[in-house]
Amino acid sequence: MTDDDFRESIRGALIEFARAAESGVDAAALVGSAARGEEDQWSDIDLALRVVAGGELAGVAERWSTRLAALSPVADEFDVHAGAGLYRVFLLRTGLQVDLSFWPAGEFASTGQAFELIFGAADPVLSPSPADGSADVAYAWLHALHIRSALGRGRLWQALEMLDGMRTHVIALACRRHHLEPYQGRGVDKLPGEVLRAFGTTRPPARSAEQIGDSFSALTRLLLAETSLIDPDRAERLTSPLLDLSNSAR
Repeated sequence: MTDDDFRESIRGALIEFARAAESGVDAAALVGSAARGEEDQWSDIDLALRVVAGGELAGVAERWSTRLAALSPVADEFDVHAGAGLYRVFLLRTGLQVDLSFWPAGEFASTGQAFELIFGAADPVLSPSPADGSADVAYAWLHALHIRSALGRGRLWQALEMLDGMRTHVIALACRRHHLEPYQGRGVDKLPGEVLRAFGTTRPPARSAEQIGDSFSALTRLLLAETSLIDPDRAERLTSPLLDLSNSAR
């Protein structure tokens, strides 16, 4: 059996279980790459499930943990709580990731992400307002402060960690500007070539204070450029302190 066949067999068995009364759910949908029509050999399994009225999310999730373990040995699992939903993420011993999200009645619907209903009915939940990038700007300059202090203290590994964090938020701003998904870098490779080349200058080729400083300076300019497109007044207020930070690190 190929990896694709194995993934399909596990997903098929989970969907079959979803239709059974003992599953504790009354609707299911594909989400992620399968729902986008972009599934490939590295894709995981993503299913969204609506828990029956009066059902308790954690209790239903436990039923699914038991069922999945009976289908294939599980190496590990953990829960993520997001809004009203509970995401249970599994790593099978084969290396396949399985993401199951459980939603109460009234919250089972697409919120702008890929969502392909398998059975049941989706709830009329309004899509959330698109993020305006304000938080990414704030987190980016916060990381910038830590880059400068880490370099000043000679903590090069910490400076690199903070540089990576700052870059994540600036890339998110660029992705949103180009109507791409920023989460987990899913849209980064679709950014225009000139944007990607500019971000290429924000990765130091070696772990030295000078090269980290150069990358920090390049990333600071990109942050200010992105901020100016969504909030020119904020960008103007940030320009002097951020340039002072990055220049003093070189």
